[in-house]
Amino acid sequence: MSRFVVGTAGHIDHGKTTLIRALTGIPTDRLAEEQKRGISIVSGYAFLDYKGEKISIVDVPGHERFIKNMLSGVSGIDLVLLVVAADEGVMPQTREHLDIIRLLGIDRGLIVMTKCDLVDDEMIEMVEMDIEDLVEGTTYENFPIYKVSGKTGQGLDEIKDYIFSQYDESLDIKPYYPRLYIDRVFKGKGIGDIVTGTLEGADLSIQKPLCLYPFNEEFRIRSIESHGESTDMAQSHSRVALVLQGDKKELLEPGLALAPKNKYHDSRSLIVEIESLEGLEERLLINDSFKAYFGSDEFFARLHHIEENYYELELDRATLAFYGQRGILRQMSPVITLGGIKVLDSRPLLGKKNKLRSVKQLRDRDFISRLNYIGWKYPLGFTMEDLEKEMVLREDFLKETLEKHGINLVVQGNRYFTKSSLIRQQEELIENLQELVEDDPIKEYWDKEVLRSRFYKTMDREGYERMLVKAQEEKSIDLDGRKIKPHGFKLLLSPDQEKAKAKILEIFTKDGYELPSFNEVKSKLNPEEGAILEYLIQKSDLISINSEFFMEKEMLSCLKNDIIKLGKGNKTIEIAQVRDELGLTRKYIVPYLEYFDRIGVTERVDKVRILTKEYKNG
Repeated sequence: MSRFVVGTAGHIDHGKTTLIRALTGIPTDRLAEEQKRGISIVSGYAFLDYKGEKISIVDVPGHERFIKNMLSGVSGIDLVLLVVAADEGVMPQTREHLDIIRLLGIDRGLIVMTKCDLVDDEMIEMVEMDIEDLVEGTTYENFPIYKVSGKTGQGLDEIKDYIFSQYDESLDIKPYYPRLYIDRVFKGKGIGDIVTGTLEGADLSIQKPLCLYPFNEEFRIRSIESHGESTDMAQSHSRVALVLQGDKKELLEPGLALAPKNKYHDSRSLIVEIESLEGLEERLLINDSFKAYFGSDEFFARLHHIEENYYELELDRATLAFYGQRGILRQMSPVITLGGIKVLDSRPLLGKKNKLRSVKQLRDRDFISRLNYIGWKYPLGFTMEDLEKEMVLREDFLKETLEKHGINLVVQGNRYFTKSSLIRQQEELIENLQELVEDDPIKEYWDKEVLRSRFYKTMDREGYERMLVKAQEEKSIDLDGRKIKPHGFKLLLSPDQEKAKAKILEIFTKDGYELPSFNEVKSKLNPEEGAILEYLIQKSDLISINSEFFMEKEMLSCLKNDIIKLGKGNKTIEIAQVRDELGLTRKYIVPYLEYFDRIGVTERVDKVRILTKEYKNG
């Protein structure tokens, strides 16, 4: 059985706090100022005992000045008590609170008409009609209306019975990992640093360390208390207080979130769907002064329209974020609620085009569509931890659901792929290779390690090599050892580039074997000619003898034949013999012979060289 949190909503001074005290016997106005003024400033907390369990109740402020505190309190509730006073009827905050709970997706509850002892039957009937007009056409038009009095006790038992019946009907959900949005931080005398909040996601063990999002700081739980009782296992959907131990306790503050490390994204950029309140749609497009509310925190926010009611929501700082998360968007001036936020991607890809592509795939919300989107989003593959965070489902439930749908993920190295992610992987490989072509257009091929270091640093070696082999099999790339290029790619030089090529080759061949130094040639070329020089080297039209000399390939072939001929005519090859035969100085002879040693034409024996067996007999 999932646990249960009940929350109030309604206008100031409509009897919410009195109602909670009458139901539970617990006063929720704990601040001296609240008791003095007779209004709630921050959310108060109480509980109902039922079948050995405790049902948490949150009493939220009704004054418009404390809307942030109201939003903090109402976040995470399962059932709402919408309170309307019989002596005043529907008021401005009644309407705004109703909008907020609807936009947050809270679709279970009842309507409580309080202070019925203060008015006659005619007034009660008028207020009841007022309430029916308010909820007409909404989820709440079928909510029962209970007429109560916190002073006389009228209707209290009926409300309790309704809450208990809803608790009994509450369905088990697939738990994820626990998360707690902090709404209070204080020091307990002789105890330490205490935080409180409504626990969501899953039960929380005292043994499990928590991470403070978005700071990535770890805290250990010294003790847990829920509704005045110590426990080693806090129940999800209940109010809890945690005594924490950690090195950075000064970071703890209301609005931040605690959850296991790496189980949620911390993000400040989100793709969201916004449900705007009637008549306020245009304000989302013409006004960039917003506040967004998630959990127990508020953020300055900007909206970037993608299409229709889909936006990128940019927060002023990072927060714990997850798929399906609900929030509220308000205009800063004048201060009004504009609409509800639903997070569709808590860590979207960069770039306008990617966000537009994302939205087109995020419209469908079933499991398979979501999985295909994740596959598309992770062209390099995803880990099981990635999949958990994107789906907000634990690994055991994910595997169960994958099996149910007959889906087998492809494993490459330490990553998983869907069919769509493998397709996207290949598409992105071609895009990345094409980017190399555009950045350096005078090349015949690229080194595959350059491609990897630029685009695939996080990809394991096995996965990278498999990706290239698959691309070669599908004839989308040409792969030759370390050399890689788009399939069928051939560089066609322009007339001007052909002239530069001829000029450079002429420089390297005009003096025969007496070569100019590479740096000397390069210093005389303009940038365009310098690019052609690099192209000739890569294409092996110019071959490196050493760092100083490069020789045209046909000339090098002639030099090789001259050395072989000299070696076959003599038992040994000496520098003096080469000098006499070819008319070269030691400046050239030594590097040439060292080059032929390296490529296996000659080998050095003491101070002379001989042909290797392959060339001596060949």
